[in-house]
Amino acid sequence: MNFADIKRMLGAFSAKDTYDIVPPMGISAQLTFLTSAAMAFLAVFALALLAATERLADRWGSELSQSSTVRISAPPDQAVAQINATLTILEQTAGVASARALTVEEQQALLAPWLGPDLPLDDLPVPQLIEIVEDGDGYDVKVCVCACVPRCPAPSLTITPAGVAPLFRPHRGCGSLALRPLG
Repeated sequence: MNFADIKRMLGAFSAKDTYDIVPPMGISAQLTFLTSAAMAFLAVFALALLAATERLADRWGSELSQSSTVRISAPPDQAVAQINATLTILEQTAGVASARALTVEEQQALLAPWLGPDLPLDDLPVPQLIEIVEDGDGYDVKVCVCACVPRCPAPSLTITPAGVAPLFRPHRGCGSLALRPLG
């Protein structure tokens, strides 16, 4: 099959054989216009929502990129000693700008969405959280864990580094997926 054959096959269809997809007048034309307008509005609304979500994800990522959390689950008689020991180690660790234990009110505010605002934390075995704020270079998590383990048993210590970049990758994929139909 060459170009001449293709041209001859396409030439078999004349202008009189084509039909208008959009009716020129009447209720069908008005409904088609309203449907197009609604779809255009929804497309613009989706793009605005995408832009807002991307800004929010970038802001959360920048706020979380310099922080980590240490969770200490210890018996009540050992909790204060382990918290003080961990805070001392964190204050001496290179790359840690500040470390502080969260107050009971702050922990209650963190748990309120799941357990309600009137939660008595004294009745529950809630672990103590310590917030770590890194300086510009960050700190070595492995060194920090090795320093903390002798004073806080391994099962009761969790250090969560702030590697939050993987959490914010999906919104970037949604952005490219949403913009693809536009050209």
